[in-house]
Order: sequence, then C-alpha cells, then structure tokens
Amino acid sequence: MAIIRKTFGVCFFLLAGLYCLVLHEGAGVARRMDALLTTAQRADYNEETVLRLVDRADRVASQSWARPANWHPGVLASSGQLESLRYAHHPERVYLEHGRDAAQRAVRLAPVQPGAWFRLADFAQAGLENPHCNAATCLENSWKTGPILRDEALMCSRLRLANALEVPFSVRQPELSRYAAATNKWKIRDCLAESAQQDLFFALMKREAYRTRRESE
Repeated sequence: MAIIRKTFGVCFFLLAGLYCLVLHEGAGVARRMDALLTTAQRADYNEETVLRLVDRADRVASQSWARPANWHPGVLASSGQLESLRYAHHPERVYLEHGRDAAQRAVRLAPVQPGAWFRLADFAQAGLENPHCNAATCLENSWKTGPILRDEALMCSRLRLANALEVPFSVRQPELSRYAAATNKWKIRDCLAESAQQDLFFALMKREAYRTRRESE
C-alpha cells in the first residue's frame, strides 16, 4: 500500500509539472507572437517585411512542441491577427476564414479577448459573419473586455471601425479619450485622418488637456 501511495504521489507530481510546463510554453508562444505582430504593424515597414514577420509569428506557433494553436486563447487571438495582416496585403477570402475561425475559438475558450472580438467585428464588416455577433456587437464586446489597453494599434483600429459602422459619437467618446491618453498628437492625426472631424478634434483636445495637466503637476 505504501508503494502504491508513493507511486501515485510521484505520478501526480510529474503530471502537475508537465501541466505547468505546457501552460508556460503556451504563454511564451503568445508573447513572442504578439511581439512579432506588433512590430509588423509599424507604418514604415514594406509589404515584404510585414509578411516575413507574420510568417515568423505563424512558425512560432506551429513549431511549438505544446501545439498551443489548438488550445491557448492568446495564441488563437494572435493567429486571427496574423491572418488579418495577410489579408490586408493579399485580399484572399481564405485568410479571412482562417482568421475568423481562430478568433471564434479564442473567444469560446476565454471570452475576455478584446483583440479576438475586434477581429470578429472586422471580419463581419468585411462580409464574413460569425455565430456570436454582428460587427457592431462584436466591437462592443471588444470595448467591454478591454477598455484600457497598451496596444495603440488595436485602439486605433477599433476607432476606425467604429467610425465605419457609424457608432454614435457618444459611444465613441470614452474610447477616444483613452486613445488620446495613450498616444501623441501625431499618431492621433494619422489614425483619425479619415474619420469624422469631430473625432479628430475631440481626441486632440483631450490630448492637449492631458499634456497640460501633467505639466502643471
């Protein structure tokens, strides 16, 4: 009996260690993919560089021994993002479908995924529907699950989509305020150049107010 208990304890310890190792690997893959995709979104990169970074992010997931693309919500959300970047340079429907499928699996596994909800909204706006929500509702879910973000590119993309969907200005205001607090006036102008003028004016005024407040403190 003592031998059985000891064997069981050893097995439990090994399984727990393996479980933690798998989780650690999945989180590491998600971080590496996110770093590569964030770099890929730099405005001064040409198409070849962007697609090379996207392919590297894809390989990080596919070559991992833990196969996190099958179960890790963060990796799945990043997979949706990389397919979106591919589509931006090569508008083929297959990229939209792969991106939508990855984003759907991400929100099913972990609903608090602002990036994945935004991808679903963006894909829906492009004509690729999903069973969870229409474009406006998916965008609302993205805001609800990630109101404060360090991802300026995602914040900008959500504002652009909100403008395209003609979301009421009163609903856009909180996100405009958060974006103004997170970036500078040059990025605000680039992001909102094709949006409604009231969005650009409101965000620039907020940016100036934040700057003035910090200087007076």
